[in-house]
Amino acid sequence: MVREIKHWLLKALCVFIFLSILFSLFFIALESHHDCHGEDCHICTLIISIDSALRRILIFFGLLLLMSGSLTLLLHQVFKSNADVESYTPVIMKVRINS
Repeated sequence: MVREIKHWLLKALCVFIFLSILFSLFFIALESHHDCHGEDCHICTLIISIDSALRRILIFFGLLLLMSGSLTLLLHQVFKSNADVESYTPVIMKVRINS
């Protein structure tokens, strides 16, 4: 029950982030050619803040992708090296050890 709630909340969070990005891009596309009223233009300020937030999100997901890829390669190398070590045991090579 708790696991289902966590999955539902995670899906809801993903949908919320996706819709936020989509609506932000839609707002920028609609208001990019507005009639600017000078330095105190609220629309320009909002466009700049949305652009900054989207850049931060892009950097975050890029770093997350880079870290997950690096971790995957690292784990692959670790398990690959362990498989090589296990493949050369005396039992597998049928070596008789007399002590």
